[in-house]
Amino acid sequence: MRKNGLVVLILCLAWVGLTPCLLAQDEDGSEVMANIKGKTISRGELEGAVEDELYEVGMDSLRFAASQRQRRHDILEGQLSAMMSEELFELEAQERGIPQAELLELEIFSKAESPTAQDVEDFYEANQSRMREPKTQMLPTIRRYLADMKMDEAHNSFLASLKEKYQVTDGLGPFRLEISTEGYPSQGAADAPVTIVEFSDFECPYCLAMFSTLRTLKEEYGDKIRVVFRQFPLNSIHPRAQKAAEASLCAADQGKFWEMHDSMFENQGDLEVSDLESRAEVLGLDVTRFKSCLDDAQHADSIKEDVAAGTAAGVTGTPAIFVNGRPLLGTVPYQQIKGFVDEELKAAGQ
Repeated sequence: MRKNGLVVLILCLAWVGLTPCLLAQDEDGSEVMANIKGKTISRGELEGAVEDELYEVGMDSLRFAASQRQRRHDILEGQLSAMMSEELFELEAQERGIPQAELLELEIFSKAESPTAQDVEDFYEANQSRMREPKTQMLPTIRRYLADMKMDEAHNSFLASLKEKYQVTDGLGPFRLEISTEGYPSQGAADAPVTIVEFSDFECPYCLAMFSTLRTLKEEYGDKIRVVFRQFPLNSIHPRAQKAAEASLCAADQGKFWEMHDSMFENQGDLEVSDLESRAEVLGLDVTRFKSCLDDAQHADSIKEDVAAGTAAGVTGTPAIFVNGRPLLGTVPYQQIKGFVDEELKAAGQ
């Protein structure tokens, strides 16, 4: 601690080999990084000067850890699937009294329909903006890709039928992450069998599409699903996203999170601070309190915590949703999300 301009050095036996170290502490208890003729630079001052850079380093570490968890599960899942497939195909072949190769030809290869010329044409048209080569060069590649997809579909369909026939249990299950939901804006019963956590950005056009998708899901499934909203503003590309995120939480302070949430997505082009304040008035909020909350950035730290939680779960962009912890990152079709919901409801016996 520093008293009367003096720095008291505290002996620290942090053994590295046999060498103890001396740590200087500032009067506020912060470790001293430099002492220049009695003037100190504390760790707190040093880290505060590069807070943004250190924050990004921390985010990079979280992203790497998330990718490693996913990769580990994918490796295990792929190997388990291969081992189960081999056992089930052999079991079925023995029951039918035919070689396994004949079984696979009968149940997979012969049933995998070849893509038609129209299939190839339709795929090209739907993905034309992402094609890097001329159409004539891409069509054979597309045909092979679609043929592989159909083969995978036939394989997975047959394997699923064998799993059901032989009552296979899969202890590994799909990849899941634990995402905290307590205390965050939500719609639906806390004990709903399916919880969808969404990390979103109010200025993101793809999040607007997800807004519509989740609304349709809520209409279809009712009290069987619960939706939890977490913030993930992409400030580097969406300059108004941060204040919009703060505005939603300032509205939440007055019990109007979802009203503000819906209004901002329905009017995504109007997200300037003045627009947010006008919207608060339309929604019947205490505008003075709302403006004070927004001006003082009262929820900025909470939003950072959401971003850190999303990053730790592998989120790199928006929208990103987790269906009972199962990740669906980016823009995904309604039927894929619905498929996850149906699987989770079936697992829950509903």
